[in-house]
Amino acid sequence: MENIDKIAVDFFLRTVKREINKGNWYLVPRNNIKYEGKIVNYKQALLDLGIVNKKQIVYYLTSLKTTDCFNISRDHDKRRDYNDDIYEFKVMIKGIETYIKLTLNDRGAVCISFHKSDSKRRDINEKILL
Repeated sequence: MENIDKIAVDFFLRTVKREINKGNWYLVPRNNIKYEGKIVNYKQALLDLGIVNKKQIVYYLTSLKTTDCFNISRDHDKRRDYNDDIYEFKVMIKGIETYIKLTLNDRGAVCISFHKSDSKRRDINEKILL
């Protein structure tokens, strides 16, 4: 996690967890997720990870650690019109390297991406099976 502001990540994750615990979060329903040479929708991407319900998504999002973050960038997607920081994480879920992208807006925590990762990273923390 070189060159990443650990204090900012820690504050962001505490805020995300607080918003999720209040029920203020949502998953962006994307239809063009690319990995392993295929394009799938967000529901299939979650199924490919063995995730079948919101409780599991909440578990994994609230289990993220500061050390799981590998990038912070700005959200330039005009459709979301938030122009806020985007935090990117990689974790192991059920033995599968997983990419998670989060931000915050006036509705709470926003999960922009949650799917198998296309790249490899050595220092990934394994998450336990629900």
